[in-house]
Amino acid sequence: MNTIDSTNEFKTLLADLELFLNTLRSSEKVVDSSVKGQRRVTHKRYKVTTLSGPVHIDNWKFPEFDFARKYDSMPCHARGLFTMPEGIVVRGYDKFFNIDELPMVKKDVLESELTGPFTAATKENGCIMFFAGLQDGTLLVCSKNLTGDLESDPSTSQRKLKHYEQGMVAIQKQLHALGKDTTDLARALYDEGLTAVAELCDDSYEEHVVAYPPEIAGFYLHGLNRNTKTFQTLQMSEVDDFAEKWGFKKVDYTTFDTFQGVMAHMTAAADSGKYNGREIEGFVIRCKRDSKDFFFKYKFEQPYYLYRQFREATFKLFADQPKRNIREVLALFPKFKRVTLAYLEFAQAYFAENPSAKDEFANNIGIIKLRKLFMESLGYREDQGIELLREDLNETLATRLELLLSSTRTVYCVSTIAFPGCGKTTTCMILANLFSNWTHIQNDNFPNAKAFYTEIINSFLENDVVFVDRMNYRLNYRHELVSSISQYRASSLPDVEIKHVGLNFMRSNDQLRALEIAKERILLRGDNHQSVKAATSEVQALALLRDTAKQFERPQLKSEEDELPVACLGSQLRGYDSAYTLLINLDVDDDHLSLVNAQIIYEQLRIHFPQLASQPVIEQSWTAAYERAMAYKPTFEKKKSLPSRKPAYYGILVERQALVSHLDNVLSESPTWQAICQKNRVQAQFHITLAHEFSLKGSPENREIWTSLGRFFEIAKTKKTARPGERTPIKMFADLKIEKIVVIENTLIALKASPIKYYKPEEGELVPVPHLLPYTNKHLHITIGTCHPAIKPMESNTYLCQLFDEGPVRAGVRKHSNFTAHVYDWDEIMEKQQCFIFFQ
Repeated sequence: MNTIDSTNEFKTLLADLELFLNTLRSSEKVVDSSVKGQRRVTHKRYKVTTLSGPVHIDNWKFPEFDFARKYDSMPCHARGLFTMPEGIVVRGYDKFFNIDELPMVKKDVLESELTGPFTAATKENGCIMFFAGLQDGTLLVCSKNLTGDLESDPSTSQRKLKHYEQGMVAIQKQLHALGKDTTDLARALYDEGLTAVAELCDDSYEEHVVAYPPEIAGFYLHGLNRNTKTFQTLQMSEVDDFAEKWGFKKVDYTTFDTFQGVMAHMTAAADSGKYNGREIEGFVIRCKRDSKDFFFKYKFEQPYYLYRQFREATFKLFADQPKRNIREVLALFPKFKRVTLAYLEFAQAYFAENPSAKDEFANNIGIIKLRKLFMESLGYREDQGIELLREDLNETLATRLELLLSSTRTVYCVSTIAFPGCGKTTTCMILANLFSNWTHIQNDNFPNAKAFYTEIINSFLENDVVFVDRMNYRLNYRHELVSSISQYRASSLPDVEIKHVGLNFMRSNDQLRALEIAKERILLRGDNHQSVKAATSEVQALALLRDTAKQFERPQLKSEEDELPVACLGSQLRGYDSAYTLLINLDVDDDHLSLVNAQIIYEQLRIHFPQLASQPVIEQSWTAAYERAMAYKPTFEKKKSLPSRKPAYYGILVERQALVSHLDNVLSESPTWQAICQKNRVQAQFHITLAHEFSLKGSPENREIWTSLGRFFEIAKTKKTARPGERTPIKMFADLKIEKIVVIENTLIALKASPIKYYKPEEGELVPVPHLLPYTNKHLHITIGTCHPAIKPMESNTYLCQLFDEGPVRAGVRKHSNFTAHVYDWDEIMEKQQCFIFFQ
């Protein structure tokens, strides 16, 4: 019997998900809702072509830190959750943790709270996949948070297939070998309301840590979950039967009555890093907690820690951006430096002889082969990873490591992450004034990037510390800085190791206060700046502050901690910020913030790099350094280029209140209208898009229309006063006819409309234009609102095309394969609505 959850439990789940998402939004400590870098619940909508036509599948993804910090308050713990209006269609496991990773999985807690039987199944090392069936017999294939259509023909495309796309190809091949097809599997899963959870382990597609040569490659089925809010998973005996029937590979498992029994079984295997003669990653243990299904994992520390270190160190050494030498790579790893040095030297020689192998490695191919060749060179078999650890005690390797360290000079690049007026320049200058071998380089003092980076590299010849003063308020700016310094260094300072230290000036909990202080400082310094001239152009200077704060991307911790500490290691940070050896986080909330922050920075440098800053600085030295910094006046004036003001789309602004009043009357009984109003999802401004830049790709006809509109709207004149990110009204107006109200049930509301006359000013009067303007949108419309942020206003065009492409549509209910539409007639003329251009 199909158990897709279309009951009140599912409706409650959706309501809880929405509430949880909104709660997270409202609790974020941000300047406004547009500040980037904040971690949120993600709700994405994917289009999937089914046997009955296209449908939308919604994916719900929670940030990793929520599972640890907000576990008890979360509406669902599934890692991998996909829904349709009728219920859950794909349901992954509840997030589970490694033993001792969190208080809830401490060994003594587990021993007291869990009940058996305890089933320990091998933890395979591949790409997780979900398989589920839809009502029409379509097999839905998902990776953890992605699904959709196969974007290209895998037989001809050079693009590497995404995980779920490779899953589609592989499952079709698997089923074909049994004389079955995807519809057979889909119906079996749909009838029972199940999600099959499997691991695609195939070194020919993507290598991880454990080897999966052709003879053991394939889909390893390790779970069958009910598509319900509460985690319910079938027993391993049932999983085995399903695997046997549908051609999946089985995972090894053993069942124990007691917690002590399963722990003894796993610790014995961990001593050798093997199970049944094969290296594995560890075990997943299935049992009960509070009478409900519960999982935890037991991962082997070695040799997998070492194997992963080999892989990650190789990626970092041979990456194009940023370029690092072996000394810099080894500095990123605290353990097993000697054997890792030997491995990296082996990899350098191997790639020099086999250049194509380097490119394959970058695409996750050849990882295991390189490790195997390295181990063989030392006299080890490929399954002797535990024994390989002994090499880290090798005296010869110890000598080589010491020689490398002693022949490499270490310097420190201390760069800022900042916003205007936060005191970054004064702070850096105070510190640079303390010692003769510390210096300060300000980006605003250089006419171009080449001169800026050349000066940084030259400064390392004479200085141990270089303070690089640039805002770097976006993540890609920080990545570009580190990568560019690495590239310039590679050719001129090969024997220098550069440690990057970040100074984040946006730690303050009270960001509004920080920005208020910044505003005061910008106005106080007036034109005493290379590029921000507050006395000459106060509006422009404060706009820069506002825009920088809006786009600021705060460094993010990998852990569940919400607040940045005063200092953290790069290994604790997400994404490109992990390139920092150390990140120092500062508050901008004090009138003497520059001196205070300079002293905090110095203290942190003393703690983390004692050889660099070994002695306390006396008060007189601080005072002198501060006074010198405050007396600084820039002599270079940087010429700033104007924004490009590129047009993104042309449109017509439409009076809002009259439309809303009419819709209130006509749609008073419509649940969709009620939902959009209750959620405050009615658009703040109404408009018709005549042409969008997205429509130009591959369409000469649309490009000609775009050019024509640019002439009519006098774009060259308009862009002189336009502001990027805003609609700029122009002196052209249109009479509009509102033709239809279209309600896409539980999705969106739009109005079908068309211009019937245009006007332009002549001698103080509006004169009709003798012809209508062209447009690229097939059915002009006004999006009134959508039911959820995941539903974009541009989807109105898709629905209207499906409704009206075949001809006129009468009022009434129209049912399509993937949506239901309610169409209402409306014959209304709206006169002289103003046209606009939106610039980006």
